[in-house]
Amino acid sequence: MSRAAKQVAAARKALQSDGPDYALMLAQEAAAAHPGDGPANLLCAQLLLDTGDALGAMET
Repeated sequence: MSRAAKQVAAARKALQSDGPDYALMLAQEAAAAHPGDGPANLLCAQLLLDTGDALGAMET
């Protein structure tokens, strides 16, 4: 498993257990750690979208 995949998996776990605020921080760190890495960027982008959806759901 790549480093990016491990970071994304940890952020997804945090999204479920620790809430979207912490998951968002982990997702941003993962995205920043892998500039120019297409597959990693796709994983991070999807995670950021999912985290944003979770934050939006909390606000309503």
